[in-house]
Amino acid sequence: MIPWYMGLSRQFYPSKIAEIQDACKSDYLWWVAFLRLSQDYWWICQENGECLDERLKRVWVCFGNIFQYDNFQSWWINQSEQAFSEQVKPPKVTDITLYSQLIEVSTEGKLLIDVPLHLSDDLIVEQLLALLKTFPKEVRFYKSTANQRLVTISTKERRQLPILYQVALMDRLVEAVKVSNRSDLSWLARMRFYEIGMAIDISPSAKPARFDTLATRTEKQNRVRSAVSQKKKRADAIIANVEVGSFPLKAKVVARARWTPEQKRRLKAAVEQGEWLNSTSIESEYCFLGKQLDLLEMTNRTHEQTISVLRSFSQINR
Repeated sequence: MIPWYMGLSRQFYPSKIAEIQDACKSDYLWWVAFLRLSQDYWWICQENGECLDERLKRVWVCFGNIFQYDNFQSWWINQSEQAFSEQVKPPKVTDITLYSQLIEVSTEGKLLIDVPLHLSDDLIVEQLLALLKTFPKEVRFYKSTANQRLVTISTKERRQLPILYQVALMDRLVEAVKVSNRSDLSWLARMRFYEIGMAIDISPSAKPARFDTLATRTEKQNRVRSAVSQKKKRADAIIANVEVGSFPLKAKVVARARWTPEQKRRLKAAVEQGEWLNSTSIESEYCFLGKQLDLLEMTNRTHEQTISVLRSFSQINR
């Protein structure tokens, strides 16, 4: 069966390349991006699926080790069917005139209609659409059969995903750097909500101006801190939900034990050694999401170049 995905704009594509191109512009890309910001998901990948929380294990079975791939395209080719494809054949309009006389045809979720073939195409379409409008929306709703199902969100909410991702990436990177022994990342360790907000240009109107008064400057700083704090909470909720297989929900997730004492000890040691997030994380995540970098080697980037890459996340999916 040819795989098809509810979260893509088409059921069938002329080639795998066309399908991947569409997937890179879909919410599926951000689902995997946010999952890569889950420290617990990173750790279950390192532990090869050994985890006390069955919810996280089910997600791992579907998505696999997303950290072993250099880019989203490679992950999509190898793992997308297990995670996102529908488990049934795609529905389509079918002529049942002949075989309905031979076998019993189920009408569940279907509408049997009488189409006079001598009518014009335009008239058939017009009358068919008018007939469909008489059915309530809940009757015409398709329930996904995929192992991991996207939640429908508004266009406004979808536009927020890149900025929420940027906040979450920076917040986790800063926290990881604080507990690591990396002296070359001191500029990151000193960042707080205001610095994170300015780094990702979260509020262009709050940029310092030459003739700002002390009161104005303080108001702008507080505005930036508040914006980052609010978006961090929303991003944290999204990541908590992707860990249990829902995106992009922000519902409260009940905490459960995930690691044995020994696993916790090794996780702590790995984070302290910079194995979780490190100096190249911003660039490597940018490359994973499909944008290639050709400025310099990642290890030689300046502070300013790294911030420039960080701001470029807002252009992904466009």
